[in-house]
Amino acid sequence: MFTQSLFADGKTVMNDDPILSPLSDSLDLQVDVELLEYILNPLFLADLNDMNLDLSESSQSLLRLDLSNAKVNFASVLNDDLLFTNKDLSVHKIYPNPASSVAFLDYRMIEDVQAKLTIRNLLGRVVKEYNLSKGERRIRIPTVDFDSGVYFYILSINGKAEKGKKLIVNHN
Repeated sequence: MFTQSLFADGKTVMNDDPILSPLSDSLDLQVDVELLEYILNPLFLADLNDMNLDLSESSQSLLRLDLSNAKVNFASVLNDDLLFTNKDLSVHKIYPNPASSVAFLDYRMIEDVQAKLTIRNLLGRVVKEYNLSKGERRIRIPTVDFDSGVYFYILSINGKAEKGKKLIVNHN
């Protein structure tokens, strides 16, 4: 097996560099995760879930190995609308934000996990809670009953608060 390191001895594998030797029939790609995070962030995040690496920022840079041509291909995609992602769950930020009468939260859950979205007012009181279920879903959040103002929504997974953001409700 041929092993190619993404950052080995100060040499960076560039787009379209060959990664397989003529004698190899398989590939083991090693990635220096801390260096990759430093280089790609804050603009990009390597989405390396298939390689069991978790880099947790809201933007993603996809690393795709095109083995048919034995080249490395980097495709960059900004996903600033992502609130949270891991191998089982991807949750987008609430939109529109600011909201007037209704807001939406899109998510995709591959495996059943205990996931909950909690909306709190500035005093910390729970205004609304939604349990997330398996599949591709859209939660409709009627904000017409909310007072105009600032709210916080928090995503909890298995009882642990993972990520939170601000939601502005404006009825003007």
